[in-house]
Amino acid sequence: MKSASATDYPSRVETHEFWGKQTLSPGQSIHWESGTARIWAERASGATHEWRIHSERGPVETHAARRSGETPPPEKPSWKRWAFREEDSAVWCLPVMPDKPVVVRPDVPLTIPRGNEVTFFVSIPVWLRFSIGRLGELAIHDEPTVVLSKTWAGEPTAGELCYALRTSGSRILGGIKKGAHRAVCPLVIRNRAEEELVFQKLCLRTIHSNIHLGATRLWCEQIEVNYLGKAHFSEFVFSQKPPAFEPVRGVLGEAREPVHRNLLRKSIESFWTS
Repeated sequence: MKSASATDYPSRVETHEFWGKQTLSPGQSIHWESGTARIWAERASGATHEWRIHSERGPVETHAARRSGETPPPEKPSWKRWAFREEDSAVWCLPVMPDKPVVVRPDVPLTIPRGNEVTFFVSIPVWLRFSIGRLGELAIHDEPTVVLSKTWAGEPTAGELCYALRTSGSRILGGIKKGAHRAVCPLVIRNRAEEELVFQKLCLRTIHSNIHLGATRLWCEQIEVNYLGKAHFSEFVFSQKPPAFEPVRGVLGEAREPVHRNLLRKSIESFWTS
């Protein structure tokens, strides 16, 4: 991984009551609680070039995100350990989208006549990415805030493994599941085919999405899908601008796989139908 400079992240938010950078002394630990995830990071005592992380699952999904320097690790933590050549006192916790596509469904199948478009809002549990370094340039551990079940999207020989969202997409922003650990992805579907489109489910590649800190929520950039018919490619357009549904402070988490052009997916029927 290349070294980062201050100009690499011109709009990244570095301070927040939950997200961002924390500086620890040797032997000091810090605790994060988000979704069902419970995480401790510790700067090892007597080995100042070593960092440790312990993670476990809580019984219920919390809607708030909490960080504390007063919550000690469990009595017998299962530490994962990382050793570094140089001493570093900073650990970062930033959001990142899941490491696989997610399958989105409306509440009930929705018919979109030709020439029409609809907008959905999708609530997606983020992952916590822990990094070391002055700018968080060295990622060491990813942890899902909520463990999602896996599902297969597409044909048996031409599909891909995805995560199944437990909540459906909503036409109304207020109708989606809330939580400080969830990012809202605006999804625009346009039917440019000559036939009706029956929208039942869609494989959504949010691995190409940045995460923005909004006034009340986390946001992904808008994704637009241009449906051209069952026998044609469909176009996925990933916006390069922050969403306009509320003011945003800047980028919190960067995309796992940045995309610099629109994507074409063939056999779109495999992704639309159940």
